[in-house]
Amino acid sequence: MNWDINERWDLALGGRYEQWDSKNGYFSRKNPTTSLFELVDVADADRNQFSPKFSLGYTPTDDWLVRYSLAKAYRFPVIEEIFTQTQSYSSVVTARPDLKPENGLHHNLMLEKQFKTGYARINVFTETIKDAIESQSNILPGGASVTTFSAVDEVQTDG
Repeated sequence: MNWDINERWDLALGGRYEQWDSKNGYFSRKNPTTSLFELVDVADADRNQFSPKFSLGYTPTDDWLVRYSLAKAYRFPVIEEIFTQTQSYSSVVTARPDLKPENGLHHNLMLEKQFKTGYARINVFTETIKDAIESQSNILPGGASVTTFSAVDEVQTDG
C-alpha cells in the first residue's frame, strides 16, 4: 500500500506471508558398525512467517529523492540444504535436516538525483541475518570434494 502524505512525503507498507512444509523426509547415514548406509526419518515440519516492509520517501526538490526502507525477511532452507546426501567417487554432499530459517533485518537509505537522461543513485545499507545458512566446500588431498551446510549464528553486512 502506498500513501502520498503530501507532495513531498510518501509512505509504503507491505508484507509477504510464507508457509513452509516438510513431510516424509529422510536422509542416509553411514552405520559405523556395518559401513552400510541406513535411512533416517526426519520429523515433519510446518512453519509460517510474515515478513513486513516499511518505506518512507521524501522529495525535497523535483529532482532529488531520499528514501529509508526497513524490512524483516525469512529464508527457509531448500531441499538440497536439508535432505541431499550424495557420495560419488570424487565428492560427498552432507545435508543438515536441523537447519532453521534465516531471520533477517534489512535497513536501506537511498539518495537519488534525477537527470534529463537518467538518474544517479546511492544506497547505504545494513543487514543482520540470524541463523544464516552457509554452504562450505573443501577440496581434499587427491582432488575429492566435501560439501556441507552450516548455520551461522549471525552475519552482518554493511555497504
